[in-house]
Amino acid sequence: MTPRRLLAAGLTAAVLTLAGCTSSTPSPSPSPSTSAPSPSTSSPSPSSSGPSVPVRFGSKWDWNKVTSAESWIRSQAPGVTFFEFQWCDVSPTGGAPDWALLDRVVDRSRDLGVEMMLKIRTGTCAVTGGTAKFTRGAKNKSESRLPKDLAAYAAFVTSVVQRYAPRGVHTYAVENEVNGETFWSGTGAEFEQLFAVAAKAIKAADPSARISDGGISSTAYGAAIATRLLAQGKESKAIAAWNTYYERRIGVRGRQIVRVTNRAELDAMLAGDQAKRNLAMFAADERILASGLADIRQVHFYEAPEAADLLVDYLKATTPSGIDLQAWEVGSFVKGRDPSEAEMASDVVRTSAALISGGSTMVIWLPLAFNPGGDNSDEPRSGLLDGFGAPRAGAKAFSAMRAAAVNATVRAVDANGLIGVSFTRDGMTTAYVWKAGSAVTVPANVTLTPLVTVGTPVVGEPVELSGAAADLSPILEQ
Repeated sequence: MTPRRLLAAGLTAAVLTLAGCTSSTPSPSPSPSTSAPSPSTSSPSPSSSGPSVPVRFGSKWDWNKVTSAESWIRSQAPGVTFFEFQWCDVSPTGGAPDWALLDRVVDRSRDLGVEMMLKIRTGTCAVTGGTAKFTRGAKNKSESRLPKDLAAYAAFVTSVVQRYAPRGVHTYAVENEVNGETFWSGTGAEFEQLFAVAAKAIKAADPSARISDGGISSTAYGAAIATRLLAQGKESKAIAAWNTYYERRIGVRGRQIVRVTNRAELDAMLAGDQAKRNLAMFAADERILASGLADIRQVHFYEAPEAADLLVDYLKATTPSGIDLQAWEVGSFVKGRDPSEAEMASDVVRTSAALISGGSTMVIWLPLAFNPGGDNSDEPRSGLLDGFGAPRAGAKAFSAMRAAAVNATVRAVDANGLIGVSFTRDGMTTAYVWKAGSAVTVPANVTLTPLVTVGTPVVGEPVELSGAAADLSPILEQ
């Protein structure tokens, strides 16, 4: 991306960053408040009708820069976030744990009005054996390995839960994006073995706890979607799905992801080492979800909004009944060009709406803020806040959706040419919708608010509709 975008976002020494799956040491925090957000509770997926469904919004930030974003984070309370840490950071030799970092993160989150969820990883060190091949970020996070002593691992997990359940932590993920060798060095079977040990330890220490799988990377879903369509004999749809899902990745990773025009080219992509590993890890993850050990399927998605429908269809077809869908990592990946503020805001609304209407009961945007001085100064993933910590148009739309979702009944919108999601509370409805090819028109007693432009919205842009449920019903339902 060009310097123009950096200047537009604003350069400052006190900027924010967020690494997709790494965490930085937080600054010292004040004494925590005496109250904490309520633990997450199991909930049904949003549907076209039925009882009120809690949909929660959150974001992920760099703890070293949290002060710059504090006012915005507090304005979104009660919120939700997650923090990833390694056994190898807390107790690399298996000795007495050093809880200082985790204590500060958890207590500071509570002070900000944010519920913390913890991702427990092993990493590579004395407790796992082996030598790390990959390190990430300033904290040198390493790929995880199966511990040498699973009983010791279970004891460590137990100690984590016993320490942080009283501080309001009741949701835990085991590992992260195990399809990537930079995160997990083992096989799918080894991950299933680790997950079973961790899940049983978590539930024993806190029966009210909810357990998430580690999530699979956003880029992996394209291969899984195409493979499933091929298995159904839908070759042309599989080719189209591959190209749609990876539209923003094609040309970014060399020959790893390319546009395909026929079955042979698609088969060649699916035969690659990474694609085969992705599919093997999807199979392992879905066995875990079917085992009854997990409560949550954790979704990661950074592609174009047009790809979200493909993801939703796949998740609906492969997620067992009773598993809660939660999008822990949601963002907008654009590399090689400068998306406008309007495009970034449109991505926020359309992606969030697609995931929620498809069943997700949580959306966490990553990153919270742009960091021009970080490892990705070209900002491949769009932040909700600029480099000064000021809200962009996307942040304002995200905040509006969060407010509308509180204690609201959720309905997917797919009628009269409109696509999106609606939230109804106390007889009033707020909808976030768009209409391809033509402008959105509404009755006189329905308020239409542009979300990404000033004045008349551009055709196809998402807009906010608000009014009495009875007034909105005719245009939102068939």
